[in-house]
Amino acid sequence: MGGGYGEMLVAPEANCFRLDGRVGDEAGCLIFDNWGTPYAALKRAGVGEGDDLAIFGCGPIGLAAAVLAKRRGAYVIAVDPVAYRREAALRLAADYALAPDDHLPAAVRDLTSGLGASVVLECSGQGAAYALGLEALRIGGTLVAVGEGARFDLRPSEGLIPRHLKIVGSWYSTMAEGREVQELIVAGAIDPLAFVTHRVGLAEVPQA
Repeated sequence: MGGGYGEMLVAPEANCFRLDGRVGDEAGCLIFDNWGTPYAALKRAGVGEGDDLAIFGCGPIGLAAAVLAKRRGAYVIAVDPVAYRREAALRLAADYALAPDDHLPAAVRDLTSGLGASVVLECSGQGAAYALGLEALRIGGTLVAVGEGARFDLRPSEGLIPRHLKIVGSWYSTMAEGREVQELIVAGAIDPLAFVTHRVGLAEVPQA
């Protein structure tokens, strides 16, 4: 199944997905990982109208999450240390953007009537972000783990159990969810290429 950066690869038929003729190859490449991953994560957390959502990490997946969450009616707070990513989040969908050193998690509580976020979507894969994300939740809130590779010190008796928090893992998306994302693209509800900034050929990939 390897070979995602090759011109061709062999895959089981069950893992193949037919693109709608109105969806180009570039957009098609972004359906599952880039858009499907946050689409599935938001579904698993039940994010909807009136939720206060904090997204930690505004790379392509975090930015897509902001767009999709806004469509679901959530109030979206974007968190990222990089200014141009915060600016992109605000341009695309976020209601507010914070840097990690902007007095988190108190700043999130200030933006949510003193309660904290109802859902945190962790997309950065940084241990410090996971720890801050848990602190930024309100009582009964949910952290959705999307960013991989993180390590952090979790002490359930101090911050998890008495606050009735939930941690949900969400990895990739199903074929059915990919079709739902494609339907959003075809309907013009999302622009899958909204944050594409560079295009390079295969030979340039290692340097890029």
